[in-house]
Amino acid sequence: MDRLSLGVFCFVLGMVLAHAASGAEGGLRGGKILLLGDSLFDCHEGKDRIEHPVGEKLRALRPGVAWEIVNFARGGMWIGPANATAVEGVAEPLFETETTGWYFRVLERCSAADAIIVEFSGNDSKVYSPEVFRERLGALCDRLVKDYPGARVFLATGMYLDPDHSSGYWRTPAMVKDWRPGESRNTYLRPYYEETRRLAKERGFGLADICQRIKAETEGGNWDLRMRLDDTLDASRDAEHAGDMGWFDNIHPNLRGTDVMADVLVKTLLGLDGLKPSSREECR
Repeated sequence: MDRLSLGVFCFVLGMVLAHAASGAEGGLRGGKILLLGDSLFDCHEGKDRIEHPVGEKLRALRPGVAWEIVNFARGGMWIGPANATAVEGVAEPLFETETTGWYFRVLERCSAADAIIVEFSGNDSKVYSPEVFRERLGALCDRLVKDYPGARVFLATGMYLDPDHSSGYWRTPAMVKDWRPGESRNTYLRPYYEETRRLAKERGFGLADICQRIKAETEGGNWDLRMRLDDTLDASRDAEHAGDMGWFDNIHPNLRGTDVMADVLVKTLLGLDGLKPSSREECR
């Protein structure tokens, strides 16, 4: 091997080793992360809001790297655009119209990002079918790619409810074909999560599969990851509600659940395995 070839070989080898040493495996190496979504990212306040454990975990895993996490998720939000029909249990859409709404206020306040995590489905499932949800999520992703050139896009699924600590779900009108009132909310939300996974795969986006991880945690015995009735964090009254599945039926994460969610987001951003512990089965 002549000197020129040897020099090229050493340069390429150095680049490979430097990448391996970073441990990122294609993941982010710092920067600004924008969170968009609903109440799963917006159900706590102050230091308990999800951007704080996300930041702490990123700094712990990648010390000395600059991170900024901005959270523009809003409780009750769905993608939209809005329609003329009022729907119980949802608030404002991300898009009031194609040119107005919270999305454009976010764009004004955060005009650049290195990565964007998108978590929608729960409120969308009250407004339109999984097929329409896919269209709306795809249109949102098109906007993000256009408005945030160069940003990495990550899609996230939502919560999984422990069957032993939740009651049947009732939704009228139901947006999921062949779903029967009283079946589990996991069954109702499944097609929305499937559309999220499918779109992430087709577009080459990262996937933060929160549902899969929560399911794995639950099956491993770590089931206490959700708030109690009326959005309370108080688990001390559980004994008073023995057999009352409605007491445990809240879909929002408690502080432990938020910490698990943050772990999934962080490891997905860094190209690590955010699903452990996991059976790797489809979340059902």
